[in-house]
Amino acid sequence: MEYRSPEAVDVLRTRDKCDRQEGSTSGAAVVILVTMTTVLSLAEVKTHLSELVRRVNTQHERVSVTVHGKPSAVLIATDDLQSLEESIAILSDPDTMQRLAASDAELAQGEGESEAELAQAMTERRRRSA
Repeated sequence: MEYRSPEAVDVLRTRDKCDRQEGSTSGAAVVILVTMTTVLSLAEVKTHLSELVRRVNTQHERVSVTVHGKPSAVLIATDDLQSLEESIAILSDPDTMQRLAASDAELAQGEGESEAELAQAMTERRRRSA
């Protein structure tokens, strides 16, 4: 028995909510990561572990493992775990969050460099270091 969470259904509502938020930076890209969570019993996980590990690794799917019908563990790709840990570290650092908020405010006021200016600066930097 396999259950897929309804997270994908909420993607459009979440995107619309982000688009309507006051103070959001115009022109900023909003990236929403859609992950499918498969809920399986421990017995099913044991039976299909190799296939589940392949799917988790290649498709970034999450597998919630239940024991006696209750969630007990989650199988996720190592890249996804590292990304989550990095996000937590950033969100936990007040200095970093303050710098991000200041950058967002600058962008909202039209300050900062355009994408073309950044691309040109990166090209020049690569040329100098080559």
